[in-house]
Amino acid sequence: SSPETPLTSEAPIPPTPTLPPTGMSGTVTYTGLSQGSILIFAMNQPPQQGQAPNPIALSSFTELTGTFEWDLPPATYYILAFLYINRAPEGPPQPNEPAVRCLPVELHAGERLIVEVILTDEDLQGTDKDCVKK
Repeated sequence: SSPETPLTSEAPIPPTPTLPPTGMSGTVTYTGLSQGSILIFAMNQPPQQGQAPNPIALSSFTELTGTFEWDLPPATYYILAFLYINRAPEGPPQPNEPAVRCLPVELHAGERLIVEVILTDEDLQGTDKDCVKK
């Protein structure tokens, strides 16, 4: 027979303030002249050249702007956003499609980061940007 676990003191537990779930809230916007759809995703390891990404969070938008809410465990994340022009949102960005690679984002427990990604016509070869709003 297992020993009984002693009960803790009878003091009432104070209510815990409700924290937002750990993760990211964000917006992605394209400000250029093309028409297309936006794909944004987060990976927990850096993208490797020539390898298909393995996103753990992904959102796509048929408009040129969108908002996303990702509940994620604490980790370092690598966020990529692309504008897909006249094609299905899959595969790597084409040379004529703006792409943004966010600088690595560190997410800590109990933290809700605000992410803002802006794609422009200058991001055609893929631009590195700091996407976390301070």
